[in-house]
Amino acid sequence: MGDAAYPMLPFLMRPYCGSRLTARPENFNFHHSSVRIVVENAFGRLKARWRILKRQLDVKISLAPYIIGACCILHNLCEDSQTPVPRDSTVGGPVQVRGSTPDGQVDSEVRQIIADYFFSTHA
Repeated sequence: MGDAAYPMLPFLMRPYCGSRLTARPENFNFHHSSVRIVVENAFGRLKARWRILKRQLDVKISLAPYIIGACCILHNLCEDSQTPVPRDSTVGGPVQVRGSTPDGQVDSEVRQIIADYFFSTHA
């Protein structure tokens, strides 16, 4: 889930843009924002607990998934045992997505399907 500053990508869903949206896109944006808040809080807790995730990993790219996965597993164990997140940790900003941007047509169709679902079930 990304904010409006990010492009539509196969792995990134962004809200509808504009000031004059109809009810369906407005409804989608509301639910999108709600999910983003939960996701950002989860990543904030993860990064606060494991400071290695606050900066660029200085390892071979092939090792990064193992380090991140280990942090996630340990984090979940800490969450299950209700171990508090360190208070003195500061959380960095959002992860920047770099690279070329596809046209986003397929992703826009997926967003439309999700928007239709939210509108029909949570209008």
